[in-house]
Amino acid sequence: MNLALAKNVLESLARRGVRELILCSGARNSPMVHVLQESTGFQVYSFFEERSAAFYALGRIKSHGHPVAVITTSGTAAAELFPAVIESYYTGSPLVLVSADRPRKLRGTGAPQSIDQVNLFGNHTETFIDIAGGETFSLDTWTGHGPLHINVCFDEPLIDSEVGKIDFRQEAFRKDNIFRDNTIADHFIELKNFLSESKRPVFLIGPLNFDEREAVKEFLLRMKAPVFAESLSGLREDSDLMPYLLKSGEPVLSASRFDSLVRIGGIPTVRYWRDIENNARLISVISVSNFPFSGLSHGKLIHTDLRKLLAAYDEKTDFDNASLTTILNYDRDQYRKLQQILDRETHSETSLVHRLSLIVEEDATIYLGNSLPIREWDLVACRERRVCWDMAGNRGVNGIDGQLSTFLGFASEDTPNWGVFGDLTTMYDLVSPWALKQRPIKNTRFVVINNSGGQIFSRLFKNDDFLNAHNMNFGDWAKMWELGYEKWTAVPQRFTSEEPTVIEIVPDKMSSQRFWKNYEELWSAPLRLN
Repeated sequence: MNLALAKNVLESLARRGVRELILCSGARNSPMVHVLQESTGFQVYSFFEERSAAFYALGRIKSHGHPVAVITTSGTAAAELFPAVIESYYTGSPLVLVSADRPRKLRGTGAPQSIDQVNLFGNHTETFIDIAGGETFSLDTWTGHGPLHINVCFDEPLIDSEVGKIDFRQEAFRKDNIFRDNTIADHFIELKNFLSESKRPVFLIGPLNFDEREAVKEFLLRMKAPVFAESLSGLREDSDLMPYLLKSGEPVLSASRFDSLVRIGGIPTVRYWRDIENNARLISVISVSNFPFSGLSHGKLIHTDLRKLLAAYDEKTDFDNASLTTILNYDRDQYRKLQQILDRETHSETSLVHRLSLIVEEDATIYLGNSLPIREWDLVACRERRVCWDMAGNRGVNGIDGQLSTFLGFASEDTPNWGVFGDLTTMYDLVSPWALKQRPIKNTRFVVINNSGGQIFSRLFKNDDFLNAHNMNFGDWAKMWELGYEKWTAVPQRFTSEEPTVIEIVPDKMSSQRFWKNYEELWSAPLRLN
């Protein structure tokens, strides 16, 4: 009965388009392991640590868009999946969790390795199914727009029969269409009404799916208004949008006295977005996204099919073009001054990130870690190169856990791969290079910015306890995993090694402090508009 149940679960996953499984073996999920040993059809990766396994699965989903399942044993092994489940929920990723469980009769008894796994992840899963031998189930209620949790109860004896050779045949993955076509017209009117009242709008572009970028770009070109495009939008370096892109950093958003903001895509990284939360009268806001999250406790949200809505929008605008031109010219002047500071403070953390962006190959796959790296890349990464970078990050809940594992799941076998992380972020995920044994990838660079602690807090709080200061380096970590290792205090003109390598970048603390002091002084004089 156990092997038949395991086979049924795997067949159901194949029918919903699951092609890859991350297997975290244990005694309780041995029926699943046994069936997989005797079968073909799935790409199986073996992990010993569940948290990293789940984040690796998220990276694989980012890479190809298909659902990926993580299979665990019972008890705390299943609980280790929770951080990745939360990230999956807030990014609408089709992550599948298959947790083995002990028989239902043991729930609440305190028996070894028995916890209450029913709805273990609460509201953070789209669909939950609890099954045991002899029961039927269906995955039809799962739309594919968020996590699916299947809890499978196996009784003893765990291996209760023989299983023949099985060839699991995958069907195409299709997300359910959660947007009704007749709502597009209503959304069109809502956006039109908002923009008709706008004179000095700014368009803030957060993370976008690859297939949304062209429609968003064409819409922005029709608007002819300032655009603040973050790295994960895929539009930050777009040459066609350059006349409208704000390049001097997020202070320009508050300095320019925009009267309205249109957020497109995922929740933005910029601090200005949090300032809006704290002051609802600061600016009028509307969000247009395929995610059902407004990111604010106020403002309007249009939860819609981005491509359909923006492709259809061709209304004339009545913006204050003279003021918008003044803002764009002001931004260009501030950007030139930013470049001058970078040239002076060559050993500052931001300047090192800028110079790193100059040597990254034009076709590279890039993963930006949370905390300072993604913010610094957004601010100073080179904009003048013609690049076709494939970029990703975990911006659902912005945590620093599982970042390196997600990077390795996202990494391409065909292009150079660069992951940029903080030192504490790296310490969170020291086990991540295990994934290289499952899917060997050359041209993989772990860039660790070692600023001796959580320096993102140094300008926010004066208490050193927030920094988690340390004097560690990452050479022995690289040696442990048989990775190449280099330590940089300056970025070389090129990097050519094709072997997986840890690159530890060590910025000069005083130079970094001078950079931020000088950069903040750029914004002391207010912009004057007519």
